[in-house]
Amino acid sequence: MADQINLAVVQYCWRIEEFLEPQQWVAHLTACMEDVVARAAPGLPTLVAFPEDLGLPLIAAGEYAALIGSATMQEALTREIQRHRFAVSAARLRFRLSWPEALWYARSKGAAQLYFSTFSRLAARYHMYVLGGSFEGPRYLLQGGRVSLRPVDPHIYNTAYLFGPDGSILGAWPKCFLTPLEDREGLQLHAGDPSQLSVVDTEVGRIGVAVCLDAFQETILARLATLRADILVQPSANPAPWTPAQQQEWSEGSWRAVAGTGTFAYALNPMMCGSLFDLDFFGQSAIFSRSAVTSEKGYRDIGARKGFLRVVPESDREGILVVTLPHP
Repeated sequence: MADQINLAVVQYCWRIEEFLEPQQWVAHLTACMEDVVARAAPGLPTLVAFPEDLGLPLIAAGEYAALIGSATMQEALTREIQRHRFAVSAARLRFRLSWPEALWYARSKGAAQLYFSTFSRLAARYHMYVLGGSFEGPRYLLQGGRVSLRPVDPHIYNTAYLFGPDGSILGAWPKCFLTPLEDREGLQLHAGDPSQLSVVDTEVGRIGVAVCLDAFQETILARLATLRADILVQPSANPAPWTPAQQQEWSEGSWRAVAGTGTFAYALNPMMCGSLFDLDFFGQSAIFSRSAVTSEKGYRDIGARKGFLRVVPESDREGILVVTLPHP
């Protein structure tokens, strides 16, 4: 076992134009990985974490030309439903799904193929552990590090996947506590079961994942702590202004689980930024350690505090953080 590890977070900024051609999305991710390689200590086990909802726009990959001009996410979804009305209607009638769920189900196979193949190749190419943000799709069967794209059930979940240095899929964590945008008021996703969440033993330590809002829930943190997670990953996408009140509220997530309660040795909180139609995303990605006792860093407006190792200074721009630490 290595004495040291690299931990990295990517504050990814959506660029709608790259979804006009999916290869631009792949090129963007590859550039992020190259940046991590340039900053990381060579020869050490490395974990790279991307933010929540990274795979969300793949539902319309290659079709954004038809969606340009949509004023809202809801309008874009309506256009997509109309473009694929026969397949969407068939899924809706067959499985008794809502319109948004039926769209995701009808379009999920192509989106899933792009998501899984891209992150599998990137993890293997750079020989790193990669948390590929999260992907909205059905539950898939994982066996032997591979995924079967035949859905286990037709409902749609917001799921984070961890890829190993050989490109295999090591774990999946569906989001259990949904925001109004994800729930009945918006995308109408299904919630995961906290009792089914797992921890994966890797070269960098035992990794547990709590997708965004889940990291604020004691039920989720207790589950991961019981399974002896060393490293908490909280992939996030925050569609709200990064105000001092928001920063204070965010401190109740993975920062508190590491610096406040000492439940985990380290935490990574990659956050999304940029815009998706009428939704604007903000946040400061960070890496936390319970052994960091100095107070030299913190969120922009609420001051430095212990536990922060690295934090992206801007809330609306892309940024990458890499730190070399003792193995947990």
